[in-house]
Amino acid sequence: MAYTLIGADGAPYQSDRPGLLGGHRRGRGYGRLDCRTALRWIARGHYVRHRVFFADEPTAIAAGYRPCAHCMPERYPAWRERGDWPDAGVAATWRALRFQGGFDSEQLVAYLAARAIPGVERVRGGIYRRTLALPHGPALVELDLSAPGRVRFRLAAGDRRDRRAAIARCRRLLGLDRDPSDARGVLSNDPVLGPLVAARPGVRVPGTVDPAELAARAIVNQQVSLAAARTVLARLVQEHGAPTPFGGERLFPSAERLAAVDPADLPMPRSRARALVAVSRLAAAGELEPATLRAVPGVGDWTASYYAMRALGDPDAFPRSDLGIRRALARLGNPDPERWRPFRAYAAQHLWADG
Repeated sequence: MAYTLIGADGAPYQSDRPGLLGGHRRGRGYGRLDCRTALRWIARGHYVRHRVFFADEPTAIAAGYRPCAHCMPERYPAWRERGDWPDAGVAATWRALRFQGGFDSEQLVAYLAARAIPGVERVRGGIYRRTLALPHGPALVELDLSAPGRVRFRLAAGDRRDRRAAIARCRRLLGLDRDPSDARGVLSNDPVLGPLVAARPGVRVPGTVDPAELAARAIVNQQVSLAAARTVLARLVQEHGAPTPFGGERLFPSAERLAAVDPADLPMPRSRARALVAVSRLAAAGELEPATLRAVPGVGDWTASYYAMRALGDPDAFPRSDLGIRRALARLGNPDPERWRPFRAYAAQHLWADG
């Protein structure tokens, strides 16, 4: 019987012996044939179309594949320590994303890096990378923000049919569909905020790839530092996020998954945990709106304003109680934020950037 294997050059060949390792052509990972993660994806159907096999581990490595974090835990840490990122071959074509108005890539990279959740997001060398749950399965997307005034996108791994959906989510995340020129024109004339606008004229208001995810992140961020919130969110991802075929990366937990969690099992104060579960239930039911969000016990003005700013794109949302904003206002002599209507969301970004 003949078996089709992948050689060190990445090309298929016929062998009279079956492969000892399996791999995924899109995810560029290899692992044991009895890998539980791979078997779960095989059961769902899509994985099989991109399944490949290798005679041995050196061949898989030479072909450009990397070890699975789940079934090869002794190999994966060494690979990740080297900082290697999987190459997705033909799927990894860069595409420029168009936008109007300025774009401060340095500010946005810093913003995303400070909030990146281990296991879901990563920022390195001006490139932001994250997992996404898309209609045809999990995906890895990359955004190249390394050059001033330029944004490039690529679907590093995933189903090509999801490219358009992935681009739409990334555009919302970066705020590319809203021209900041009007906000810049108004705020640049303010005697207090004007110098900050002049220093960073391309500042935009980041959005989100998923409103339910943003709501969950906002609740976790209540009254804690960004570093502390990232630690809690990383635990949520590891305990409740679905695994992907991309090594150790996972998807952010779905609203349906978080809605079913016992608040007592979440690594946060009980009131905050109850709020997270309640908001996730609203999102899972398609009922997450400003009014229903504010009605949840444990959701205050900061959470509601932050959600309105990033998930709804409200240009005048302003999380007044945010510690970073309060400190920035104090440095500027405590000006009244009402003077920055109707673009207080942009003002908030300048205040955060100035911190």
